[in-house]
Amino acid sequence: MIAKRIVVEGWVQDVGYRDYVLRVAVLAGICGTVRNRSDGSVEIIAEGVEDTVLPFIEGLKSDVNQELGGCMAKVTRISEEEVPFTGFTEFRVKR
Repeated sequence: MIAKRIVVEGWVQDVGYRDYVLRVAVLAGICGTVRNRSDGSVEIIAEGVEDTVLPFIEGLKSDVNQELGGCMAKVTRISEEEVPFTGFTEFRVKR
């Protein structure tokens, strides 16, 4: 099991991006969270088996400046780092 922290920059707040990430994560079987950060970016914690988490991240990266399932986001940069696995049991939006 692995855990990754993904930071998504661009026009990603108040445009439905967190809900988009929630839908994609649930479909992929990812556990973790997605939240807005005070600097205007979005932070995702994704946990699961490597064969699921890594394609999820690559999918987010391939969505840069694409139509994102009805949301109006404009992603300009995505960074990722490994973080300690904490054992989330679901994926949720942190408010």
